[in-house]
Amino acid sequence: MASVDEACREIVTKVDGAVACGLVDLGAAIVLGGYARSGSAQVIDAGMAAAAAKLLCCASPATMTGASVPMEREVHITSESYQHFAKTLSSGRAAVLLVTGRETNMGMGWAMLRTMLPAIELITG
Repeated sequence: MASVDEACREIVTKVDGAVACGLVDLGAAIVLGGYARSGSAQVIDAGMAAAAAKLLCCASPATMTGASVPMEREVHITSESYQHFAKTLSSGRAAVLLVTGRETNMGMGWAMLRTMLPAIELITG
């Protein structure tokens, strides 16, 4: 797998009901790469990147206790139309965000995201 876009495409094509997948820089709250099904390009935008960054960074146990803990975090949010899965890379500086329809099996969304994370980590270095 040569790029983040290709890895995100693979996730979207393998998860029933997946709409988009992207890599979000948590410090800058921007989308670094991704893939969206036709007609879904705005599902992962600057607002979604900022929300993911806030959820994955601000609620860290380290910021609450001052302890040194790994930044590897996961968040799942269900909105009116979508499910949003987000998981940080081991560095804690970026996260993969998967957006699916509400009908998607939650376990399948998490399984594919976790399965593809090592490939994305290799690509991003």
